[in-house]
Amino acid sequence: MSFRLGSDMLISPSGFCMDEVGQADWVRVDLETAQPYPDQLKPSSETLMHRNVYLLRPDANAVIHSHPPHVIALSLLRIAIRPIGSEAPFLLGKQVPIVPYTIPTSPLLAESIKPYVPEHSVMVLENHGLLTLGVNNREAFNRTELSEEIAKIM
Repeated sequence: MSFRLGSDMLISPSGFCMDEVGQADWVRVDLETAQPYPDQLKPSSETLMHRNVYLLRPDANAVIHSHPPHVIALSLLRIAIRPIGSEAPFLLGKQVPIVPYTIPTSPLLAESIKPYVPEHSVMVLENHGLLTLGVNNREAFNRTELSEEIAKIM
């Protein structure tokens, strides 16, 4: 999980479960250099992917990368999440793309999302998880939750 903070981002530290992250544990990273500020914990292994979202989407202030099981199951079958229901088209958009599989935590994954980020706020990472963004944490979280609920229905 990450949040934009001016020309930086705050990102969750590597190796922590989200319920373990305290206020002082968030890692401040310079968006221009992708380098963390000194004397902090190690940032998430997906720092480059989060950074690319912020560089490509000035309207995004929060990014959530998660591993919802039903979303992943659909991605293994190459079935795209459909924005069904009354609120889904507004939160998920007209379509939810499946980003072809690349090695998690790698620069390849960070690059693979670039074609999708300008037009989509929700992306399924094939055989890996989900990437959602929003103007704030609530919007990014709502997109995450709704994606998994629709995947369950599908």
